[in-house]
Amino acid sequence: MKNPTHEVTMTIAEWYNLEIRPSKVFHAESGKRIVGCAKRESGKDDVYYEMFFESGPNQFASGEASITCQVTDGVILVASGYEWTCPNCRRYSRQSETTTTVHCERCGMTYPVMDIFHVPS
Repeated sequence: MKNPTHEVTMTIAEWYNLEIRPSKVFHAESGKRIVGCAKRESGKDDVYYEMFFESGPNQFASGEASITCQVTDGVILVASGYEWTCPNCRRYSRQSETTTTVHCERCGMTYPVMDIFHVPS
């Protein structure tokens, strides 16, 4: 089964602040793949980002710089009852056992499970 992918455009500040960042990210203007990012502050109101490109050299940008992310649809199961959120309708669901796919009762979509995260005790 191949995971469906789609493109999302956002600012570099939005991407930097995501809990889980998409792995394939491209600078919208240059088309270069971004492999890392660091937030830099040189004053109270002077915030900028350093983008690390796969092919170099690094580039500095404001938080409003556009980037394109290739997002693979899928879910991460959390082991405290195996919780997940549907990428399509955002419904929160729980299930009692691990599976390789999950099915949303609200919108009817089925997704592959990409990872299972166990909460540390």
